[in-house]
Amino acid sequence: MKNPNELVLFKNDRKSTDKHPDYKGTIDIEGDEFDLSVWVNKSQAGKMYMKGVWSKRKPKNQEAQTAARDPADDPDDIPF
Repeated sequence: MKNPNELVLFKNDRKSTDKHPDYKGTIDIEGDEFDLSVWVNKSQAGKMYMKGVWSKRKPKNQEAQTAARDPADDPDDIPF
């Protein structure tokens, strides 16, 4: 496991368009994990810079439950 407040980035070898990030990774901030996406860009003045976004990471078991959930199982979601 990473240390608290540690950032980890890896080169995105699956990048197929400019919209895909150049680097992907995670950061742990006081126990909360976030996914990171970072692009390498060039300014109009010709200087290189990095720009990125983050999103809160869902726990793996929550992702599996969300993907496996059948909307028909929710009695509050009955259309009548």
